Amino acid sequence: MAMGNENWAGNYNAGWVTADGSYGEGGVILFDPDKISEFQYLVLDNLSDSERYVYINAVMNNEDLTYWESDYESEREVNG
Repeated sequence: MAMGNENWAGNYNAGWVTADGSYGEGGVILFDPDKISEFQYLVLDNLSDSERYVYINAVMNNEDLTYWESDYESEREVNG
């Protein structure tokens, strides 16, 4: 799975996803893991590798997330 949350030197935490689900090909999005909610982590965890990249890009750009999140609305109240 090409998705992670790492504690790097200097105690900088970063989440990351790759465009094609691999570690050496395509684009990579690094993001502050504190910028997404528990609910968004739930959605992210259930998406395919290629969808994770598009979803995180949409989250970071404050775009409409209905396309990805509508299937998980019943989980929103449980996970925030």
